[in-house]
Amino acid sequence: MKYTVILWGLLVVMFVLTGCESAYDVMDSDPAPVTSFLPNHQLLRAQKASFPFHRFWYDRNVDWNRFTKVKVEPVDISYMLANTWWQQINPGKIGSMRNDAVQIASFMQNAFVNAVQQDPLCNLRITDTVDSHTIVVRLALVQLVPTKAYLDAAGTVAGLLIPGASLVNILNHGSVAMEGMLIDGGDNHIVAMFTDRGTDESAIIDIEGLTWYGHAKDIIKNWAGEFAELSETHDPAKLKRPFPFTLISI
Repeated sequence: MKYTVILWGLLVVMFVLTGCESAYDVMDSDPAPVTSFLPNHQLLRAQKASFPFHRFWYDRNVDWNRFTKVKVEPVDISYMLANTWWQQINPGKIGSMRNDAVQIASFMQNAFVNAVQQDPLCNLRITDTVDSHTIVVRLALVQLVPTKAYLDAAGTVAGLLIPGASLVNILNHGSVAMEGMLIDGGDNHIVAMFTDRGTDESAIIDIEGLTWYGHAKDIIKNWAGEFAELSETHDPAKLKRPFPFTLISI
């Protein structure tokens, strides 16, 4: 254990000093399978590991300057609850886990609203009305996997088969995946789509891993911030996600 911690520490220093794309490649989560939530998801294109979303597509013919308002809809969790791995959970825990999923979905909606409101460079304002100047944000949580530490503590079956296992998942960290689309409020057609799957930041000391879904909130807040940044730029290729590693997660 001692030598493992030292090894990871050396890797962290190396990656931080280099700041190269390969560091993101090693620490990035594998993409989650795409669900039917996104129409025409075949338009999605895989992105480099440092980009905020695993897959992304946007309509280059849209006049993005036309949009001055944004409406963030309640987050869909129906695709997540349909995942077969939920059936492997201790039956006594399913009810509370569903309630937690609802709370996380509400947290996600609020996080996207707050990110827009708190970003001084974002020119969009939050609205409940939809017209030709409105971008509608439609999101779905499609995977919400608790940390292995919590599952073990709860007496749940270990070794759940989760699609899209990655290096970080092998180290028994929780994960959360989402799909999203941006809709033109004027004619209701989709102008952008994106998907991503995140694991809790790979920490050498993971205090948060002893909680149910503590890891998901930071990932969701990152997504929200990245969306706000996306709304500010005319060149999405320049966007970069936060480096996926911290020494201590609390």
